[in-house]
Amino acid sequence: MKASHRYAATTLLLACPLLASALEETVCGEYRLWPEQTPAYARCFYAGAGIGVSRLEPDTGDSTWTNSDINDQAFTVYGGYRFARDWFVEGRLALLGEAGLKSSTPAATASVRYDALAVHAGYYLPLRLHWFDQPLPLKLFIKGGLSYVMKDASDSRVKLDSSSSLVVPALGGGLEWQLDQRWLLRADLDSFSSRTRMASLSAAYTFGGTHHYYEPAV
Repeated sequence: MKASHRYAATTLLLACPLLASALEETVCGEYRLWPEQTPAYARCFYAGAGIGVSRLEPDTGDSTWTNSDINDQAFTVYGGYRFARDWFVEGRLALLGEAGLKSSTPAATASVRYDALAVHAGYYLPLRLHWFDQPLPLKLFIKGGLSYVMKDASDSRVKLDSSSSLVVPALGGGLEWQLDQRWLLRADLDSFSSRTRMASLSAAYTFGGTHHYYEPAV
C-alpha cells in the first residue's frame, strides 16, 4: 500500500467522525439523568488509534522460500458509529508490518509487507462485570465483516499466491473500557485473513454532546 494511500485512508477515518459530530449533538451510549430513571440511549461516533503485534504467514506454495520471521510491530487507526444500544459499525486501517522469508536455493532473504482495510459490524455482548456489587465500565464485543488485504514482496523472485490482493471475511473481538466521559481504552484481536492477524491496544475518543453517568437502579 503506497504511503499516499495510507495517509488518505487515515485522514478519512479520522475526519468522518469529526464532520458528523459537528452536525449532531448527542449523548453517547447509555445514560440516565437520575438514578431512578430508566436508562436512555443515544448514538455516537468515535475514532481511535493504537499499536500492536501482527502474525503474518505468507503462502509460499511449492517455492524454495520458507517463513523465517512471522511477527512484527503493527499500527492501526479506526473510526466507527454506534447506531444502537449494543451495535456498531467500524472501519479500520491496519499497517501490519513485514514477514521475513529465506531461501536456500539460491541463498537469499526477502520480506513481504502487509496492510489491511476492514469494515466490521460489531455487537456488545449482554455481559456486565461487577466489582463489589458495582458495575465496571467494561464491555466485551465481537465483530465480523470483510477485509481487503494488500501485500508486497521485496524480491521479485518471491511468488506468493495467485492474487496480490484479496477480499476475505474478517473476524474479531475484544474488550472496551470507559476511562472517562470521552475516552475509551480498547484491546482488539483481529483476523483479517487466515494468514494475517493482529492483537492491539488502542485509545478512542467519542464525539457527541455531554455524557451523563448514572448508578444502576436498586
